[in-house]
Amino acid sequence: MITVFYATQTGNSEACAEWLKDALEDEKLPCRMVNLAEYEARQLQEERLALFVVSTYGEGDPPDDAIPFHESMEALHHDELAQLRYAVFALGDIDYTLFCGFGHSCDRLLAGAGASRLREVEECNLDQADRLPSWTDELIPVLKQLLVKQEA
Repeated sequence: MITVFYATQTGNSEACAEWLKDALEDEKLPCRMVNLAEYEARQLQEERLALFVVSTYGEGDPPDDAIPFHESMEALHHDELAQLRYAVFALGDIDYTLFCGFGHSCDRLLAGAGASRLREVEECNLDQADRLPSWTDELIPVLKQLLVKQEA
């Protein structure tokens, strides 16, 4: 199962997460979509494959309703998420000092807790509609291969 997580302030990340979920389902990949506002970082121990579609709000901050998730991620320990493979699709605005700051923070905290990155953070400067399809196309073969290994 692939979990598509999202954190949004204005709805852009949620719309991208819905598009991503639909694209994965079109490829017959099992997935679900979860708002980080309703999730605690320790629950990530139950996940194996996760895609994070997250917006940055203001000067590098998480969206308001994702602050508790972000704080719980800061409490994770080394190797606590060693079973997790993940990728981050970060939405931001280059006019702010910490461009895609929340996406990069998620990436740093996940890696610090032992999770394995599937690819580098994809940064979007208000061009997510152009970048999401190619990012998804790059990940689909990798996700298919990982799911086959999990089932074996």
